[in-house]
Amino acid sequence: HVGSLANKAYMDQLPDDYLILIIKKGGAYMGKMVTMPAWEQRLTEDQIRSIVAHMRTFWVRSIPVASSCRPGRQRRCEGSVVVGA
Repeated sequence: HVGSLANKAYMDQLPDDYLILIIKKGGAYMGKMVTMPAWEQRLTEDQIRSIVAHMRTFWVRSIPVASSCRPGRQRRCEGSVVVGA
């Protein structure tokens, strides 16, 4: 099972060095999905670091959620957007 790149709690557990290594070596090398190719022959170290930095921006914005709203499908609730998990 691959954790969602948009899941902040999951991504916060992964150090940059781990993400860099899995991008360089690919999924099979890391004991993950074999469909994730190795990119170390196609991308420079700087390009890979840029990808990781970009991935870290996926959840920089926080969306306020009203306390009376229940998680679920996206909907309006007391002026806040609720995004389901």
